[in-house]
Amino acid sequence: MPHTRLTDSDITIILKKKGIYVTNTRITVYRTMYEHKASINTSQIQKLASAKLDRVSVYRALQAFRKKGLIAEIPGTRGWPRYVLTNTSAAEVSDKTSRVNIYFICRSCGAIEASKTFRSLAEFVPVKLDIYKAELLLEGVCSNCSRN
Repeated sequence: MPHTRLTDSDITIILKKKGIYVTNTRITVYRTMYEHKASINTSQIQKLASAKLDRVSVYRALQAFRKKGLIAEIPGTRGWPRYVLTNTSAAEVSDKTSRVNIYFICRSCGAIEASKTFRSLAEFVPVKLDIYKAELLLEGVCSNCSRN
């Protein structure tokens, strides 16, 4: 997903197409995640957000996003979950095709990278099932840590 500046209207379209009720908090949380460009936890969202947000509002926004498949929740190596936007653009939001999101987490430094999204589960699921999304978490050591 290219990281150009999103307007409130752009974010509103994305949220509405996913069936998410639009609030200023949700717009701010989405923008913060989008501009951060990496996995993020609730504390980081509060610190980086352009507006003051309380923890409960951030948590509720994240849960709404997660429920609708806009973000993925990744178990954190240090206790708190981290969140990452799924590879879903405004044009793809209404697309009902199945997709596989792959994430890599480094056991050494805790870095999390969102990897490529595959549009088909056929390679992963040998039988015909109606699966709309899957998330695969890979754990290992990133290239930066393996050099040290």
